[in-house]
Amino acid sequence: MGAALKEKKENPRLWISWALQMYLDIVQGLGESVGRGYEQFKQESLKIQKALVDLPKTAERRQVLQVAKRWNHDPIYETNQSMMEFGAMAHSDDNAAFPFLRRNPMHCGLLIHHMRSMLHANGVKAAAPRRGLMTTTQLYQALRQ
Repeated sequence: MGAALKEKKENPRLWISWALQMYLDIVQGLGESVGRGYEQFKQESLKIQKALVDLPKTAERRQVLQVAKRWNHDPIYETNQSMMEFGAMAHSDDNAAFPFLRRNPMHCGLLIHHMRSMLHANGVKAAAPRRGLMTTTQLYQALRQ
């Protein structure tokens, strides 16, 4: 969206104004509780990570954990903190980790959906190696008849 705003055009693209208005409506409508999306995102990420702790180490588990753990630490925030500790940057109390996610509940919702999708897709692969689920389902259907 930022690149589209920088383009020198006589008439700006319609979707930019629509997207900006949607964002403003969401932020204004939620008011002080705009951070609930981020809090829900953190809870969902921790829930997925906790569910995978005791599972055997497989490629599928690693893929899901990689997606869920990607948002555990904010590298920009951590860099700013270390720069403040070394005196290379003035101390500030108003910077928090993940400011973008805290102000964008829709983006948090998309990330939650992505994490859940990865969990389900890789969960099926882990639970049904080499068409095991299909064979089991066919046997179950045959026994029912």
